[in-house]
Amino acid sequence: MKLKRKCAAFLAVSAVALSSATPVLAQGKLDIIHWWTSGGELAGIEVLRENIEAQGIEWIDAASAGGAGTNARTLFRTRVQAGDPPAVMQALGTEVNEWAETGILGDLTALADEEGWYDLVPEPLHPFMNVDGSTVAVPAVWSQINWVWGNKAIFEEHGVAPPQTWDELVAAAKVFKDAGITPIAHGGQPWQDTAIFDGILVSFDDPEFYKKVAFEQDRETLEGPMFREAMERLRWYSQQLDEASPGREWTQAQAMVLNGEAAMSWMGDWAKGWRVAQGQKAGEDFICFPTPGSNDMFVWLADFFFFPRIEGEADNAAQQAFASAVMEKQFQHDFSLIKNGLPVRTDVDNAEWDDCTRDSIARAERANERGGLVASLGFAHSARSDVQGVFRDTLSEFVNTPDMSVDEGIEILIDGLDSL
Repeated sequence: MKLKRKCAAFLAVSAVALSSATPVLAQGKLDIIHWWTSGGELAGIEVLRENIEAQGIEWIDAASAGGAGTNARTLFRTRVQAGDPPAVMQALGTEVNEWAETGILGDLTALADEEGWYDLVPEPLHPFMNVDGSTVAVPAVWSQINWVWGNKAIFEEHGVAPPQTWDELVAAAKVFKDAGITPIAHGGQPWQDTAIFDGILVSFDDPEFYKKVAFEQDRETLEGPMFREAMERLRWYSQQLDEASPGREWTQAQAMVLNGEAAMSWMGDWAKGWRVAQGQKAGEDFICFPTPGSNDMFVWLADFFFFPRIEGEADNAAQQAFASAVMEKQFQHDFSLIKNGLPVRTDVDNAEWDDCTRDSIARAERANERGGLVASLGFAHSARSDVQGVFRDTLSEFVNTPDMSVDEGIEILIDGLDSL
């Protein structure tokens, strides 16, 4: 309620909304909150920055690293409450919808219509762009989450092929552990614990099961045998980690695989962008494969930018220019190669993509045909942030509490959901 009052007060003094479909060049300034601060993500947003500054717009960087945007969200909320929102904010999934409901976001509808965004952007992303008939956000990139990244030399040295099933994963992990190698490098932060669970949920290769859990939080399913098995798999996963994993940044976990301290790591496709930024090449230095068992399942998230209403015609025009630049075909091409995510335009040339990205696109197409193209629970796409928060808190506690039983973990989860 306090936040809504702050938003209302902010709207009362905000004189100009985003309304012009044609940006005014060489004017304005933008302060931008985002969390792309490492590897391919950082290199990618620098491409966007060069585009914006070439138009004569001042870029005021308010990057906030860590926690898959947790710190950036805290900064954004604080500034909104103080009546001083940034011009641009990065967001994931239902965060867009929830902030749109407060009424503080500018309207990009005229620009989106003029540039034909909805004819170019994959349909699953549309509900996060358009809220109650108004376009309020622009997508920047979408990503596959259920990826595993392996140290090629370690796999070959120990005669282990990329596991395709859960049983093969268990067998591979035993080989590595017996050889004194940490089977899985993990960053023990709540957002990473929850992201891992996305991969576990699709390891059953059952779209309906995933949807019952991630979209519906169906109580019968949560109390059933398949979800219990999912929690048992999460417990097994937690037992493959080194003792120093709690609190580790995701980039540090990737470095463990790169340096040969661990055999593999589970992370979205931005982990490939980090590797490429370190000079590694897919198929030569590292291998990529979907989380074992997921076969033709594809868990996705998308990064968006939205634009709070701010005063000043030049700055409003700069917001429009930013949104247009994100959707520009050349930027989408360049950004997808640098960050190693998937472009949000369907007309981008894929000739330069590596085998991992080509495999991702092919899997998305196969998954879509069988209902297995599913939005992430861990990154608040399949459910609102309060639901995601219950899963995040429960799963992280479960991963970091070795003596917590599966039954206890499920009970805590259901109690948390029932309290919403």
